[in-house]
Amino acid sequence: MESGKDSLWKAKYLLDIDDIDKQHQQYFSICSKIASLCDLARAGKKITIGQLLISIFELRSYAFKHFITEEALLAKYNYPKAFAHIELHDLYLEKIRSYTKQIKAHHKKTKVSADHDFVREAEKISKFAIGWWSKHILEDDKEYAEFIEKVGREQARDERHFGVKEE
Repeated sequence: MESGKDSLWKAKYLLDIDDIDKQHQQYFSICSKIASLCDLARAGKKITIGQLLISIFELRSYAFKHFITEEALLAKYNYPKAFAHIELHDLYLEKIRSYTKQIKAHHKKTKVSADHDFVREAEKISKFAIGWWSKHILEDDKEYAEFIEKVGREQARDERHFGVKEE
């Protein structure tokens, strides 16, 4: 797994929608934090379960924030594939929920320091999140970003043509 604070975010993930791009960068930062903690634990450093749990829970809670922002944008521009896109978000959340249940079982066994099994589960979650977000941004999000850009250009053209001023 790649580690390091900035190594997971790539410029190819940019959609040129500022709020969304910032949120995507933050999400990869959370994944980087988990990867770094796992790397430290593998190197023999004592990592507490709490340190990993906070970041793992952040994956879930930040996803809610991001999905609300993104889904509102899809509605604003009347994106024709909005419901299919929302279903992808729901599937992500279901998978994170499943991983959280697995982590809960490990937490019952080991309550203070993160043992090998706990770290392995945290790595699974991080790898899943990194893979899912990479694919989702490059395929699904790029598609709606192109749609929004096209709609925006058409609206601007129509406003110039009909003399409508922007608010």
